[in-house]
Amino acid sequence: MNPTVIAVALALASAVAYATAAVAQERLAAVGHPGRMPRLLLRGAWWGA
Repeated sequence: MNPTVIAVALALASAVAYATAAVAQERLAAVGHPGRMPRLLLRGAWWGA
């Protein structure tokens, strides 16, 4: 395979993974209560996202 094609595929996969994690964190933050962000950071699910 052409190195350029591989680079583009990896960049696309990285962008999709980043967007998926951002959506997951946004949904996780929406479940919590306002003003409880420090407590949210202690949850493993936050860091897993």
